[in-house]
Amino acid sequence: MDSDEPMDTASAANQQAIANAIEYIVAREHRLRHPNGRLGWWMVVNGEGRRLRQETPSNTTTYYEGPLGEERRVRTDTPANGETSYFEGARDEEHLVRVECADGRVYDFEGGRGNVRMVRLRRPDGSVHHHEGDRGEERLVRVEHTDGQKQHYEGAKGEAHVVRVDWPSGACTHYEGPRDQERKVKYVPADGSCEKFFEGDMDQEHKVRIEYPCGQVQHYEGPVDEERLVRVEFASEVHPSWCRYAVIHEGPKDEERKVRVDMYEWDRVRTTTHYEGNKDEEHMVRSVDHGMWMEDFDCYLGHEVRCYEGPKGEEHLVLEERPAHPADGPGMTKRHYTGPKGEECMTKIVFPSGTEDHYTPEGVGPSKPYKRVFPNGDVCYYEYPDVWYPGYPRDERWVYATPPVPTE
Repeated sequence: MDSDEPMDTASAANQQAIANAIEYIVAREHRLRHPNGRLGWWMVVNGEGRRLRQETPSNTTTYYEGPLGEERRVRTDTPANGETSYFEGARDEEHLVRVECADGRVYDFEGGRGNVRMVRLRRPDGSVHHHEGDRGEERLVRVEHTDGQKQHYEGAKGEAHVVRVDWPSGACTHYEGPRDQERKVKYVPADGSCEKFFEGDMDQEHKVRIEYPCGQVQHYEGPVDEERLVRVEFASEVHPSWCRYAVIHEGPKDEERKVRVDMYEWDRVRTTTHYEGNKDEEHMVRSVDHGMWMEDFDCYLGHEVRCYEGPKGEEHLVLEERPAHPADGPGMTKRHYTGPKGEECMTKIVFPSGTEDHYTPEGVGPSKPYKRVFPNGDVCYYEYPDVWYPGYPRDERWVYATPPVPTE
């Protein structure tokens, strides 16, 4: 037994040496002439003949993986343009899945062999460009930036144009126009509190309108950065598509002052109120009631004008013009008032004929006239009996007379 031990040790060593030799032979690479017979093309295989890589005169190298007879292409290095292409799939079904460029760009692909299409481009700055469409017709549809900004595109390959930008804050901007000429047309803040609309060429867009969910619409005029408010519309509660009233403004940007308010009845202006004064100090000076629209006559019935005086918040009525009673002839009857806001007293009525009724609070009361002056100069003074009998049409009578003589 003792004499056999050295022989067993030698045998084990020989077997290991043989195994190492076989492994070396299998792992050893061999550069063989490429099957296509082209000069400078080589196929590198290992000792058992398994394909490892393919080399070309331009130094383009393609690497393979897999057992003998099932080697599949997994990567191609192209030093000429600095690109590395990666493949997936079984042998003879390999399809491109990714291309890495020397400048840091990475292209991602989808689809089987012969129908591979680009779906994504990752740039060194971290932005990701998403594409859609069939092979050869991939079009840009979205760009995502590292700060959360997203740009959405429409249009065919090579003609994609921005249609919307989603900002990190949650706001979004809408665009219109061909590629490289996209102009801003709408902006929606993150809270959705309004929608701002713009007009003008690229980089010259100026604000023209702001719409609020409540139905309020603000209109603007002027070039970019100089837009001034010219009109504010408030929607009707009955018909949201109709305007309930509109406020008209005048003046340069940041100094717009209210000059008029139009109140609507259905789709027509019923009353117009005019204002004067600087911004935030506008005071009412005139109100015009256009009357009720009469469909049968295709016109307004009744037309009243009221004039006011006083600073903002203290405007008091001083004059009222309204259509005269038919018995007084055609034209407007003018009523004059005096007194602070809410306590105005009528002092005089001027009829179309020129006749005037004068009112006074001195012993008669503000609601009753005390004299009438005719165009020819005649004067009539009113007298009021102490007792009024029911059935009489009026509780006053008037006589032609000279002014009464004041008594002590």
